[in-house]
Amino acid sequence: MRKLLLAFCGFLLAVSVNAQSIKSFAEFGVGIDGGSTLGYTDLVRQNPGYSAAFHFNYNFSPYFPISLELQHGQLSGGGSTLALDKNLRKYKNNYTAIVLRADMQLGELLDYDSDILDPVKGLFAGFGFGGINNQVITNRIKPDGSHYMFPGLDHSLEFIASGRVGYALRIYNGFDEPQFVITFCYIHTFDIGDNLDGYNDPVSKFKNHDTDHYRQISVGITYNFGNIQPYYKERSYRRRN
Repeated sequence: MRKLLLAFCGFLLAVSVNAQSIKSFAEFGVGIDGGSTLGYTDLVRQNPGYSAAFHFNYNFSPYFPISLELQHGQLSGGGSTLALDKNLRKYKNNYTAIVLRADMQLGELLDYDSDILDPVKGLFAGFGFGGINNQVITNRIKPDGSHYMFPGLDHSLEFIASGRVGYALRIYNGFDEPQFVITFCYIHTFDIGDNLDGYNDPVSKFKNHDTDHYRQISVGITYNFGNIQPYYKERSYRRRN
């Protein structure tokens, strides 16, 4: 009976060990991102802009980075002719933002022992929040002789929230660890203070087309470094017929 119990305990231990896969990964990462921007603000016409960012990652797992990002970019819209804006409003926002974000990749939820699923494991979705420093150049005076001054702020510090979707492409080193990660990402960010364009006109006077937000399409690269961590994950088993 004792031998049978020991054999059974050994079997359970073997199953427990075999029911885990181990992947190693670096604990930290640093990288840069760059891309295009487009605002959605009070003004009808919006011009394409740019963004550039530096980020520092804490890799909770190979598929779940948590990042602190410093971002600079430009948004603009309106114009100096009636064809561009009927009230001749225009703006250019050279903003700086800091964002804390987290992305979960599909590989965190899937069995990574399956080669069939490898192409989709880099798909990810995430969210972030932080602050934005708006530095806006505007045309404040309505050019019709009425001396109406468009209300709003040229400089403001406001709260932002963002959502992200994209794909992460890994480049592995000789130890089968993801050394570099290239990301392709769509980001949509909402300015809770509604002051990306510097205008805050009452809707009774001017139609407010959007609560201020902007989108980014970006490409980035991350270099992973630091302590090498093992990644344990339960395998999924199917009953064999």
